[in-house]
Amino acid sequence: MVSEQILILCSILLNFVFFYWLLRTKIRTDQKRTHVFLSSITTILYWGSIFLMLKTFLKLDFAEMVGLKWVPLFFLTFLLFFGGFSRLTRIEHSMKSVHFFLYSIGLGIGFVAIESVYFIAVLSYTSISGFVLGVGIVHTTTSMFLTQRVIQQIRIDQYINRKKVANSLLFFVSLMIGLVMFGAVLTVGEAFFISGNSYFFIIEFLSLLLLIFITIGYGEKQYTEKQQEIISKNIELSYLAHHDPLTSMYNRLFIQNKMEELIEGDERFSLLNIDLDHFKQINDFYGHQFGDHVLKIIADRLNLSLNDGDMAARLGGDEFIVIFKEMDYKETIQEFAQKLISLFCEPIYIDHCVLGVTSSIGIASYPEDGSNLDDLQKKSDMAMYNAKGKGRNRFSIFDKQMEKDRLSELQLKEDLSRALKRKEFLLHYQPQIDLKSNKIIGFEALIRWNRPKMGMVLPDQFIKIAEDTGLILPIGQWVLEEACSQVQNWNKTYGESFRISVNLSLKQFTKKNLLESISRALQISGLPANRLGLEITESTAMEDTLYTMEVLKQLNLMGVHISIDDFGTGYSSLNYLKEFDIQSIKIDKSFIKDLASNRDDISIVNAILSLAKNLGLKVVAEGVEAGDQEKHLIQQGCDEAQGFFYSMPLNDTQISNYIDRMLIKR
Repeated sequence: MVSEQILILCSILLNFVFFYWLLRTKIRTDQKRTHVFLSSITTILYWGSIFLMLKTFLKLDFAEMVGLKWVPLFFLTFLLFFGGFSRLTRIEHSMKSVHFFLYSIGLGIGFVAIESVYFIAVLSYTSISGFVLGVGIVHTTTSMFLTQRVIQQIRIDQYINRKKVANSLLFFVSLMIGLVMFGAVLTVGEAFFISGNSYFFIIEFLSLLLLIFITIGYGEKQYTEKQQEIISKNIELSYLAHHDPLTSMYNRLFIQNKMEELIEGDERFSLLNIDLDHFKQINDFYGHQFGDHVLKIIADRLNLSLNDGDMAARLGGDEFIVIFKEMDYKETIQEFAQKLISLFCEPIYIDHCVLGVTSSIGIASYPEDGSNLDDLQKKSDMAMYNAKGKGRNRFSIFDKQMEKDRLSELQLKEDLSRALKRKEFLLHYQPQIDLKSNKIIGFEALIRWNRPKMGMVLPDQFIKIAEDTGLILPIGQWVLEEACSQVQNWNKTYGESFRISVNLSLKQFTKKNLLESISRALQISGLPANRLGLEITESTAMEDTLYTMEVLKQLNLMGVHISIDDFGTGYSSLNYLKEFDIQSIKIDKSFIKDLASNRDDISIVNAILSLAKNLGLKVVAEGVEAGDQEKHLIQQGCDEAQGFFYSMPLNDTQISNYIDRMLIKR
């Protein structure tokens, strides 16, 4: 009895060792050799358990069970296991339970068929209990289905996270599977009345029942973990979908959804569109990491300033948005906006650096300024740009005039984009007079736009927009070529050597092919380089001093005359003024206007003239409108002048007549 129990235990342990090893096997990408090896080991263990069972129940010697008659059965079993366990060694995420079940039916019938052939053909047993044999098929099919399903899930867990599968679980599951697989063999044996020990029949079904409970329990555990994982991921995805990753504030999507809810509920609120002023300069000078730190500080300040019920979000870059609900016991929208303006202005301390950040805020309210989300966002955006246009560091509340101005600006941009192609631009020329000889020495080219249905438009109404849109480049090139050609025609006609002065915008001056553009204009017109004067403002010259010095040096080598325009109104360094290759400076007309009566203007003009004389520069006074202004300029040694006192800007035909009159006076 003891030896019988030991042999049965050994038979079960053979299966246990195999399944424990199978569950512990690492996941491999190439499983072909593994399939063969697993199938060989499984077949040996399978028949080993049968041999032990026969040794126990039939009292046979091992010598009686060895021979070539086992080879076909061994081979058939090998093929069956090779097919069955090839599925167990792969990670089949898409394989459904019904596929496992149908596959297990084939395996169960195959196992029972092989055992039946063995007992009938080899051991000559013909007495079969059909009921028990059917139970054996069900038992084998069920055990194979549960085995495949459990092993598949365990190996999936190992693939995702190997530490997740505890060794104690593998040990227990392996023991149950080993017992059940031995029970499958034993059930078929009982169908042939090999054993009369009915308690084995009970034990094997109890073991199968345990495996079923393990499968259900393990499946429930997996389901619960998966649900928790899904919930956790959904929470994480929801957070990422509605929050800005840098500042942890709400993002555009969330705030838009919230505004739509408020609009659907017909709740009154104001929308504040906030844009930080000149934030790009912080990123360019300190770096983007420093800029991100500044944004986090601004976001924290903004969140702390909110009242109950208010919400703030970062739209992206340096743009923020706030939903403000004005209550009786709270501050007004104006008070709240001014609080934000003051809050942003407070110094920011980062890595021993102290900087101030200002903001421009545009405000639109529901339902007064819009009945839907798009209207509110568009109008708050208009108000924000209105605040920027008024000098920044302020807030602006939307009104209908802004919308009219915006539409007018859009129409102007559209018309301006087509003006050059339609030849709507023309040049006027203002004479420049030599104060010593009272002769014409040249002209300043001034652009005009003959806008359809609007009449003549002066530069101050469209040049800024042309610069913002980039249209200033083709327009500036046209002015350069047209002015050079026109003055060269006058020089040929009158036998003179008039100079033409052309203003360069910042974008023109910083364009890489500036020298090529100027050379082209001179080549097309035939105008000598020393008859072309280029005027740049102080702010343009000081934008990038190293670049300015290099370009002015090249222009000076070409022979082009360079003048600093509107001198005294912008920022300049006298040190750089000395280093720049320039030939003249132009005193801004704001200092000439009250020259005869304003002592401050007199002092400024005299100082500029004295400075220019010491630096060896010529001086041109613009905006001269009266004889006493001219008289003072002559007394102080000013070289040239232009203004209404001599002539207003004239078109090409009028200039020709003007030249004729001036030549007659000679």
